Amino acid sequence: MTGCVQLHNERRAPEQAKGAMSRHDSLSVSLVEVLIVAGVLAVLAAAFFPVIAQTRSHTSRSGMSLLHQFGVAASVSAEDQGGVFTYVLPPSAHGPSPMLSVQGGACVTNDSIFTTDAAGCEDLKSGLTWGESYTDITGGHTTWKGAADFCANFVENGIGGWRVPALTEMQAAATHNITHYVYATDWGAYRWSSTNRGKQYAYANDLISKTQLFTVDSGEEATCVRP
Repeated sequence: MTGCVQLHNERRAPEQAKGAMSRHDSLSVSLVEVLIVAGVLAVLAAAFFPVIAQTRSHTSRSGMSLLHQFGVAASVSAEDQGGVFTYVLPPSAHGPSPMLSVQGGACVTNDSIFTTDAAGCEDLKSGLTWGESYTDITGGHTTWKGAADFCANFVENGIGGWRVPALTEMQAAATHNITHYVYATDWGAYRWSSTNRGKQYAYANDLISKTQLFTVDSGEEATCVRP
């Protein structure tokens, strides 16, 4: 009986060794696969990250999140002529908001009501030229005072002299169907007017049909006009 037991054990030993070797081989193969995958990912990262960085530096107005709140320090290379931003000065802690220069603002459609101006889309009935919106340029919203600063320092295609429109001007533009002509990604959003009600409230209009009274610290859209 003892011999049988010994023989049985002798037969199991090679089988156990073989199983251990099989597991070792599996672990070795798994490690090799992990290393191969890691190598492929490293190559892809090296190939695509510079492309992503270049794309971000030349991003269009709809992706301009670097100025999520106007007045945040930012700078764009003067050589970056392919982007919407051609020049941005970093803001001073005690000085005015930075001068903001953008390209674009052409009318989506040109006819006897709206036509593309040298900078912006001109309403031929009112004589006002409308520029690109705050959100399309910065990716964010702003306060009533922020809207005034934004427009006062706004330059489109090298032309300044912009301001926040009065409520009556916005309501008139709505009757001219401005949303059919001026490009914006968020039509329907309330946009600040220059018309206030005391020190704490100001009116905003969606340039379609609605007017709402907001506290001046609310975060809303803004669109500039000239003259």
